[in-house]
Amino acid sequence: MINTPDKKKVLVVEDEPLIVALLSTALTARGYEVTIAEDGEKALELVSKILPDIILLDLMIPKISGYDVCKTIKADDQFKSIPVIAVSALAQQIEINRALTAGVQEYVIKPYKMSALLEIIRKYV
Repeated sequence: MINTPDKKKVLVVEDEPLIVALLSTALTARGYEVTIAEDGEKALELVSKILPDIILLDLMIPKISGYDVCKTIKADDQFKSIPVIAVSALAQQIEINRALTAGVQEYVIKPYKMSALLEIIRKYV
């Protein structure tokens, strides 16, 4: 598919290869430009490089936690308006509250229905 200026960019921050493959396939098929970061360090590097329209962020990732990635993004005036959607297996209310406090707009618990996640993405981009 040819990259067009109006193609929405999604940064997927996920270290689980199967989930990366599923998300990449589903998002690419719907016309999104997908970039993958397997850890928090790479995620922060890519945010400034690609300026994504939305970030799907696992919270339990190597190097820098998803919580700290989100806090760093939201503390930067250049990036704070980028919607961050937490996608995590952590289902306890304390973890959800921690993510919301860090600045995520939505919290999606794994496993999830792809259609529900795509609807949330459409809501923000």
